[in-house]
Formats: sequence, structure tokens, C-alpha cells
Amino acid sequence: MLPQATTYRIIYPQGIRISVQDFAAYIRKEDVRLVTVNGTSYWTYRYEGALNDIENAVVLLCWPEQAFGEPKALRAFLCTDISLDT
Repeated sequence: MLPQATTYRIIYPQGIRISVQDFAAYIRKEDVRLVTVNGTSYWTYRYEGALNDIENAVVLLCWPEQAFGEPKALRAFLCTDISLDT
């Protein structure tokens, strides 16, 4: 199981410093992928790149299917093994 990352964690998409929570507000439905885990569906977005204290990692942003875009429903998972598939 991947550790859950705080949504306040800093990432650097396109070299811009922003928190995961603030970045999530810019993600559109066409940017995400619907996946199903144990019969439950989630919208997912994969960020790969620099974090404040890690040179290169993956942060997987996830929302339950019926809660896409809702800040309180957002969960973020951090993985330092970037070779793993989303």
C-alpha cells in the first residue's frame, strides 16, 4: 500500500511551485482516468516530477467517482518508485 501524502505537499509542475491541493483545482475531467479498485471507481491523475524534498517521485491524486473536483474528497498517494504503472 502506498503512503498517503498530505495535500499540502509542494510539487513543481512545469517548474511552478504549488501545493497538491491548489494544483488539483486546475485538473479537468479530460486530464483524469477512471479506475476501479475492489469494485469502487476513482478518478486518478498522475503527477511525476520534483517535490520539495524529493528529486523525482509520483504523486497519484484520487477522487471517488461521484466526488471529482471536491477538495475534501481528494486523496494523494506518494511513490518514489517511478517505474510503477499508475
